[in-house]
Amino acid sequence: MNHWNIILGLGTILGLYFFRKIKPTYLKVIFIGFSISFALPYFEKQEITNIGYFGFGFFLLLYLIHCIIKKSILNIIISLFAFFSFFSMYMGFPFANERKLMMIIPIITYFITLKKIRQYENEISILTILTSYELAELMNIQFE
Repeated sequence: MNHWNIILGLGTILGLYFFRKIKPTYLKVIFIGFSISFALPYFEKQEITNIGYFGFGFFLLLYLIHCIIKKSILNIIISLFAFFSFFSMYMGFPFANERKLMMIIPIITYFITLKKIRQYENEISILTILTSYELAELMNIQFE
């Protein structure tokens, strides 16, 4: 088990703690989708891992659309960086280390949302999962 799985697992468990505070049902579906997509790679079968990977991208896109509709700037920043990271890994864009280093911005943004937790309590579980993904990306920088 590597640090990637440990960080995502801890982020999902912490997100489960905040799960009861999610009010709209579609946000619960998005959270459950994120949790399942992070759990699927543990089966270590390539087809199931691919389903989890693309499921994560699908639910990430749904959440990004939700944030844009709600016009929540901090949530847009966190989800946009996660989506850009996912999309650039899928497309094989260059400058992977620079992209991973940029994950500092949504992590700082997450701590700002924690200071205003009452305002973001419906979405804090999803933001916790996305921030754990971004933290895992940040820690996956490869130095040459």
